[in-house]
Amino acid sequence: MRYLIGVRYIGSNLCGMSKAAEHALPSVEDLVSNALNGFVSRGNSYHSSSSNDGDVDKWMNLQISSRTDAGVHAIRNCFHVDIIRPEGKKPFKTSAVANGINSYLSKQTSKYMKHNHDHDSHGIYTIDTKRNSMRNQSHLRSVLITDVKTVQSTFNARSDAKSRIYEYHILVPTQAAQAVYDVNAIKRKSKLKLNDTETSIDNDHNNDDDDFVESYESLTRHRNIFHEERKWCLPHPLDTKAMQDACDILCNNSEETDYSSFRNSRCSSSSPFRKIIKFNVYSHSFPEHPTHSNTTDTNTNTNTENNNDNNNLLINQTNQITITVEATSFLLRMVRNMVGLIVQVGEGKIKLDDVKNILSVKNRHKIKIKPAPAEGLYLKNVVYD
Repeated sequence: MRYLIGVRYIGSNLCGMSKAAEHALPSVEDLVSNALNGFVSRGNSYHSSSSNDGDVDKWMNLQISSRTDAGVHAIRNCFHVDIIRPEGKKPFKTSAVANGINSYLSKQTSKYMKHNHDHDSHGIYTIDTKRNSMRNQSHLRSVLITDVKTVQSTFNARSDAKSRIYEYHILVPTQAAQAVYDVNAIKRKSKLKLNDTETSIDNDHNNDDDDFVESYESLTRHRNIFHEERKWCLPHPLDTKAMQDACDILCNNSEETDYSSFRNSRCSSSSPFRKIIKFNVYSHSFPEHPTHSNTTDTNTNTNTENNNDNNNLLINQTNQITITVEATSFLLRMVRNMVGLIVQVGEGKIKLDDVKNILSVKNRHKIKIKPAPAEGLYLKNVVYD
């Protein structure tokens, strides 16, 4: 029986969706293959290509829909796999497949993973110490089966997909927060000119504006620990209208277009032509981490109240910009290269006329586009009929 399986994963500690023998980190395919081994064999020693016995369950023909890069996340990627049962046994129910694979994704033991190392040429799961065991378990917790359904034996998760939808998440300060930051930065520079040393500035902690600037700068520096592996955090606002205009140019009226300008040099696709169906930019308020409003230290009530006031001002001063692009398929690094260009437009570094020129060049080596980092990219969905 062939199953179409949806999979969600956090790509921060993975080398991507597909196997990569040269990479030190496991791939989603590696972890799912291990879990399939455990599921079909009920935890017994088994490898999918090592047995032809007709009296055992086995799996084969795993085909991935979309090969995401290292560090890229997926809300729902897909793959198909055949799970073959001995004659006389009914096919597994979809719920049993989902629960079984998830169980082995989250509960594989060190002994089982060591067995796979002994039999798999991609032996990257050796468990030598408790520390390594904990590290690999964190990889397993990063992958989750979301849905399973049965499909025809001729169905192909890659070639039968009608489109793929990607999202790119960016965090930026709002225009209001940036304006306050800029004004107070100017004030601080003016004070530096009026004072011979920095001592007078450093000792002046009673000025509310200085406190706001210090709090804002500190929060901006440290908030990345919550989001740096999930979003692209930028220290300045972006012009979302200009970014949408750039998306409209790149979408090219939903016609098949040569996107060689955004194609990675290692791309193996036979054609650079792709059809972008939708390309949109959205912006909305993004709440930061909660403030600490309850303090019992009476000796620091005043300072605590000031800090809380500053944090309350800042808590809604961040916007998330989401770039959504849907296409029939994508070239290698195409989305990240496009987002890198669109962000430069939003920063005012590249004009819209330049976007048209870059698209028409059709040669990645002749243009300098810094690709957006992997951590902000999500494969949102793979669409089928």
